[in-house]
This record gives sequence, C-alpha cells and structure tokens, in this order.
Amino acid sequence: RGLNHLSVDQIQERLDQDSFFFIPTSQTIIISEISLNAIAEVAGQFLFNLLHPAPNDEHSLKRFCHQCLMASSGVLASKILNPRRRCRDRTYYHNLIEHLKRRRLIGSQKRLRETSRYLVTLLDRLHQGKPLKITHSMLRWDDENHFELSTRLGRVLGYETYKAIMKSSNSTLEFNQFFQFSTDNLEPNEQLDHIIQCIEPID
Repeated sequence: RGLNHLSVDQIQERLDQDSFFFIPTSQTIIISEISLNAIAEVAGQFLFNLLHPAPNDEHSLKRFCHQCLMASSGVLASKILNPRRRCRDRTYYHNLIEHLKRRRLIGSQKRLRETSRYLVTLLDRLHQGKPLKITHSMLRWDDENHFELSTRLGRVLGYETYKAIMKSSNSTLEFNQFFQFSTDNLEPNEQLDHIIQCIEPID
C-alpha cells in the first residue's frame, strides 16, 4: 500500500538523493545506505507520523503540510544526533537555480530546477515576513513528484527551527513541542504556522 503509484525509477531516485525512502501511509522504510544521518532522519519522520498519522487524502493541502512537518521532524532528529550535519537553506536553493538556469535539462535535473523555483518562492515570502501561500500548481507539482517540494520545504524549516531552538532566547518552541502538538483542531496552514511563528525570519 502506498507504492502503487510510484515507479521503481522514482523510488531509486529518492534513494540516490537521501539514502532512505519512507512512505507514511504504509509505514514502509527502505534504506539503501546505513548512516547516522539517514537513520536519525527517517526515525524522526517515523515518530512524527506515529503521533500524527498521514491524512487519507493524498491530493490536499493537508497532506502537503503533513509531509512538510514530517520532513522537518526528520531534520530536527538528525541535527540532535549530529549537530555538525550540513543542511540546505534558502541561499543554497537560490545558488542552485542560478547554476541551472538557461540549461537544457531533462529528467531529475529538470524536476529539481522546477521544484527549487517553487521552493525559493515560498522561502522568499517567509524571508519577507509574509505568510506561506501554497498554490494549486504547487500542490499539483508536489503530488506529481512524490512530495519533493513539501519535503524540501520541510527540511529547510526543520533546519531553521533547529537554529532558532539552539539560540533559545528568541524561540518559544522546544523539541518536544514539535512532536507533541495536537493537529486535531488545526487547519493545515495553522499546522505550519505553529512552527514558522516560533522561528526567526529565514536568512
């Protein structure tokens, strides 16, 4: 369950990128390379999904937000165990777009460029102090590419959250709150706002 709409190539592509592949609806974990970072990240995602099961509707804003928060949890878990782990931030994706622009790309590189463009649009809004505005085209792209946009956004937010928590004086969010807050009475945007309001403007 949860694998029927994915091709072997899609799964292999994500394994090549991340060394692991987690499908929350079926709680399926595939790890291609054993490492502290990969195990910690997938464990964080698994824990978040246990506490906040994935919604049944895979084509909704709610699912996008769940995937984003789950990815954030994974980065937080990995940074706790390995504080020296390097993470990608807004600047990285700006530089990536600059590097890839005007190139004739196909396959995974073309998808990465398009995903990065959407991602930078969202991160720039946060940098400007504006709320996230997730469009229908973003949701459609995320669904067609197995949540790559929501996952990458979540990882950046997880990294920013970690930095805010470590500064402590400017953050009202603690590690346990990230995993334990209730989503029962929250709209999807409010779930993300719960995290975003606790971190400083993205650098």
